[in-house]
Amino acid sequence: MEFENTLKLLQSKEHLMREKGANELYKMLYQPLMGFCRQRRLNKFEAEEVILESLFKICTKIDTVKEPKKFRAWCWTIARNTLLDHFRKYKKYENEIAEVYIDESGRESSRLDKIEVVTRMNKETEKKDTDQCVHLGLQEFAKAMPERAFVIQMKLENLTNLKISERIGRTLAATKEYVSQSYKQLGPFIKHCVEGSE
Repeated sequence: MEFENTLKLLQSKEHLMREKGANELYKMLYQPLMGFCRQRRLNKFEAEEVILESLFKICTKIDTVKEPKKFRAWCWTIARNTLLDHFRKYKKYENEIAEVYIDESGRESSRLDKIEVVTRMNKETEKKDTDQCVHLGLQEFAKAMPERAFVIQMKLENLTNLKISERIGRTLAATKEYVSQSYKQLGPFIKHCVEGSE
């Protein structure tokens, strides 16, 4: 199935059509993304983590795609950014990072500029201690309560409670309560990140 047809399915108002689109997208991108990640020295487990996170981001931001012809390149840009985020999380990859560019047809080209990228990463890391702490807290929260973490992630993506209710199959009122309770459950996982910074 072509990328443009998959985009139509993913942007459909019908849940079953969106689900079919997500399955098609997975079939089209899984193997290419696995190769993309493995070429960059990720093990299979890490590669699958990056792939699933990329697909999740694509599906949650699908309504922002306005030009169907650019959908393929857009998917690869999200995958590239997710991979770079993965590299930033793990110091063992500092010397492996290359800037990767995706053109409008979705083809990849790279420019090795390791010193510049690592220097920029180190500067970003210095000012992101709190953000990193919160991110790690969110990861632990996701392991403990994946359904609630999914809802929090959608809120972070600026989805409305109505959109979230459609995705999780609850009424709007039940969704509002679920979101509120999810934030309360998240508290203990990130509270230590902001304590002492006031």
